[in-house]
Amino acid sequence: ILSAEGYFVSFMGNAMLMSYFVSRGERGAVLIQGLGVASNFAMLTQIYMAGFLPANLYKGVILSTVMCFSVNIAKLCGWLESSGRRSVWSFWQSFLGIAGLAVVPQVLWQTFTDSTSIMPGAIAGCTGIGLAIAAQVFDLPQPLVRFRATLGACTATLLFMLQPVAQLVSNFTNPASLEGLSQLSCVLAMVGNAMMVPRALFTQDLIWFSGSTWGYMLMGWGQLLSLYLGKDPTGVRFLSAAPFAAATVLAFGYFAFVLIRNSRSKGWSSMGKSVQSLQWPTTGGVST
Repeated sequence: ILSAEGYFVSFMGNAMLMSYFVSRGERGAVLIQGLGVASNFAMLTQIYMAGFLPANLYKGVILSTVMCFSVNIAKLCGWLESSGRRSVWSFWQSFLGIAGLAVVPQVLWQTFTDSTSIMPGAIAGCTGIGLAIAAQVFDLPQPLVRFRATLGACTATLLFMLQPVAQLVSNFTNPASLEGLSQLSCVLAMVGNAMMVPRALFTQDLIWFSGSTWGYMLMGWGQLLSLYLGKDPTGVRFLSAAPFAAATVLAFGYFAFVLIRNSRSKGWSSMGKSVQSLQWPTTGGVST
């Protein structure tokens, strides 16, 4: 049975990051996140048709998908005014931030506990609503303005960062689950996230770099590590030493190569400068 919760979390993460990259004018990243929204919507449709997704929730997914593409395409084409607290774009970013703020603690709660309580998500969601209302009524301090502006991107990144953690916890606590873990999927996850690292470094975007690097190492290399350490009932490793060693050399070698190339392109003598220069983005689609 496919996990509706997993695809729903991925759907939300893609939708929030899509809007974040629209606000930064990163068309390539927008395309990637848009494909993620579409593919997760397709999977949720299949789950709904199989009878494992409530109709009301599926209707909400449809509405969110239509809104996501409509608002983001309009903003990307310059049809939406982004200035002003009461602009459509500002309300859309506020909605995404509140939704993400509610989902992240709920995912954490359900990952590490057996409780089905929705209290963590409800409390965080109410906090987000309070922050959104305060932003409309008062002049917030600059740190809060910046936090709110990038809230959607932060929570989306956290959602993606939580996914491999939950999988790794399952891998090490229940080694039998490794039999269903695809080595090809791990490699694709590593390659896909690795391709985003150079652009994140070039734009000096701390949020983008953190999410890409985390996915690169945990969704990709970390899963391969669990396959290498895990053994089937006969004592044979799920991934032999030679392929894992090759993947490790490529993973860390590529990362060092990207840091060096980025530093050289900007005239820096140390590759560590590439990481030190990362900054919290000043724009995220919410105007002050």
